[in-house]
Amino acid sequence: MKKTPLLVVADTYYPKVDGVLRFMEEFIRRTKDYFDLSLLVPQFEQYKNKDKLKIYWLETSSYFRMFSYPSIKLSSKNRKTIRDAVKNSKVVFIQEFGPTGVLALHYARKYDKKIVAYVHNTPWEFISTYFHLNSIVSRIIKKMSRIAGINIPENKRIEIALTYIYGIGRPLSAEILKAAKIDVNKRSQNLTPDEINILKNIIEKNHKIEGDLRRQIMINIKRLKDIGSFRGSRHAKGLPTRGQRTKTNNRTVRGNVRKTIGSGRKPAASPT
Repeated sequence: MKKTPLLVVADTYYPKVDGVLRFMEEFIRRTKDYFDLSLLVPQFEQYKNKDKLKIYWLETSSYFRMFSYPSIKLSSKNRKTIRDAVKNSKVVFIQEFGPTGVLALHYARKYDKKIVAYVHNTPWEFISTYFHLNSIVSRIIKKMSRIAGINIPENKRIEIALTYIYGIGRPLSAEILKAAKIDVNKRSQNLTPDEINILKNIIEKNHKIEGDLRRQIMINIKRLKDIGSFRGSRHAKGLPTRGQRTKTNNRTVRGNVRKTIGSGRKPAASPT
């Protein structure tokens, strides 16, 4: 079966390792068996293509640098490369609305390609102000704040939205917002980029969440099992560990399911 050509567009690539590139690595790993993948990325230096993907390289400028890496040239050659890459694909997956993403979006709309857009940390105000894409982008992507690698809901109060992150409940959410000096009633969609960065810094520096917390819990449970403690044995059996009753609850786990039975009387004989 022929695979659908899918173009992945990004303004970053090796050796510039960041959150966008890590997301791209995971995306490629999960989709390479289902799509004919190709990449449209800047060439910061010579790179060995381990995944043997088709790569459209974009030239970079040695005169302008961003975050210690050269910026992408806005040359006619690069525009032609972007145009050809989009024309040779059926689906265009845009990871950022930088120079490459904006041009890829333009050509994808021009040649009527299917578009999938994923904005990691680019502020919505930056897009709408400097690229005048608000009317276009608003129909393609949904604005969501991303904190600690989790997309929090946009239409909820930030005090509630933070609880969508594993390891943060209502009390801890209120504590974090107090430290960040952010109104608990503010909607997450109204957060400024500076407020999002403050929340990220507070959470990452002071609290264990998501993968790290899950890993720590698993290690603790494994230790209880290894030392043969009562709590460890209860974990192994899937039963409550804190003294809860099991006569009426957890019956399914114990295999003692109460079945409804009749009164034991024989049915009355039917009239003849």
